Amino acid sequence: MTTTTNEQAGVAERNKAFVEAFQAEIMKENWEEAKKYLHPEVKVHFPIPGASVVPHDPDGVITMFKDSAAWFSFLKAEPKVWLADENHLFEVVELSFEHTGEFFGVPPTGKRFSINGMGAWRFQDGLIHDHWGQYDMASIPEKLGLEFPAAALPIPSADD
Repeated sequence: MTTTTNEQAGVAERNKAFVEAFQAEIMKENWEEAKKYLHPEVKVHFPIPGASVVPHDPDGVITMFKDSAAWFSFLKAEPKVWLADENHLFEVVELSFEHTGEFFGVPPTGKRFSINGMGAWRFQDGLIHDHWGQYDMASIPEKLGLEFPAAALPIPSADD
């Protein structure tokens, strides 16, 4: 069966809306609802510094987001550029946060900040199966006005 351009555009828009809905549940810390967007064999291909797990299942993904929510409230994900097909979504995105919890020994400052990054998502059976990301985590200390070097953050290597 041949897929038309309009059908492809509809699938791409649906995948974008699916990721946005997942991110909205994460922002609301609605963990059980967020988990419904994840394939049972979901894999995240980047660890978050200080997170207790590198997730390879829905519970691990939710734990990863809970860990980061202990430091920062997730305010917004604003795609700047996105490309999608029936099984993938790629986005250049700006993520906005508020420092609301202790971050590597530094008490909450209440400061709001944004970081840029790129994310790729793969779908299987209508759910998120894989997520790759590269985000400017090393800029967070400076954005918060903290005095420790970004090198002090436990940012894992690509081999982790």
